[in-house]
Amino acid sequence: MLSDGYVEQELEKHGRLLIVDDEEAVLQALKRLFHRQYEVVTHTSGSAALEQLKQEPFDLIISDMRMPGMSGAELLKTCFRLYPDMIRILLTGYSDLESAIKAINEGNIYRYIAKPWDNDQLRTVVAEAIDTRDLRAANERLNAHIVDQNEELARLNRELQEKYQQNRWEKPKRG
Repeated sequence: MLSDGYVEQELEKHGRLLIVDDEEAVLQALKRLFHRQYEVVTHTSGSAALEQLKQEPFDLIISDMRMPGMSGAELLKTCFRLYPDMIRILLTGYSDLESAIKAINEGNIYRYIAKPWDNDQLRTVVAEAIDTRDLRAANERLNAHIVDQNEELARLNRELQEKYQQNRWEKPKRG
């Protein structure tokens, strides 16, 4: 029995995921896997995903390797060029290692996951990727803060040096 003061709260979403696969069943399975922790948008083609990316940003994209029209490798390579801060994960059921290596190198892919995937492993990979993104952003903010503080310190040191020089050349008056 719930207490009278209980208020159900929606869990805070920790990022935006774009998932691309030409199989609707795969998209639905991945959406179910991630919808509680992340905002999830799905598309069945690389071109539709790129159109979506023109409209709004995403933190991470998961793309199947083999799709009609635009392959996942081509999609992730384009995403790396246009949206270099977005994390890219390649998902494939084919054991075409040479194509996967090429895709990883050209698309600067964070991780390669084989189908069928392990739900816990995939959740962990995505969580680690989002954590890495958050840590990078925090590091950039801290570095910018350090630069600002160093500039302020240099300014204060200049002012102090100027006051010291002025006081050094002024002779005290004695009465």
